[in-house]
Amino acid sequence: MIEPRPPENKQELFMALFTPLQSRLERYIVQLVGNREDATDVLQDTVLAAWQHFDTLRDNSSFGAYVYTIASNMVKRRHRKAKLFARWNDEYDETLEAATPSPERSVDIALIKSALAELPLAAREAILLHDLQGLSIEEVRKIQGGTISAVKVRLMRARRQLAKKLGVDSTPSPSLSPVLEQ
Repeated sequence: MIEPRPPENKQELFMALFTPLQSRLERYIVQLVGNREDATDVLQDTVLAAWQHFDTLRDNSSFGAYVYTIASNMVKRRHRKAKLFARWNDEYDETLEAATPSPERSVDIALIKSALAELPLAAREAILLHDLQGLSIEEVRKIQGGTISAVKVRLMRARRQLAKKLGVDSTPSPSLSPVLEQ
């Protein structure tokens, strides 16, 4: 009988140890995971991790336990990650608000931003702080300095200038924040 020659390098040794385990390991992972596609991913991750840390293995006779431990840990890690992320359900697509505004709203936003950019800095700052950020007039006064009535006048004038630039009726609007937050 011919004796098999000992492996000459790390890759040959790894494959000599792994090949007899491969089909049993794959069946084990499929049973743990529940489907072949996910099991293939786990198997690949397992082989990669086993190869990367193969040098740390002290005794080749424990290679089977080593690989099965890695596979078990990979499956556990996959289950932990699955708990963090819910499966996507197409029924919820309609309930989600679009990440980008509609084309009509995009035009409105661009016009408002352009008109805001033309305002004097103090007026623009007052509008942004009060109407967009929701700060109180007192808080705006603390930031900008001056008196409360000066902030109120600045806001009133800024709103009128904005309305004129946008060609809108100059009746005061309660807030620009729903439009500007986009």
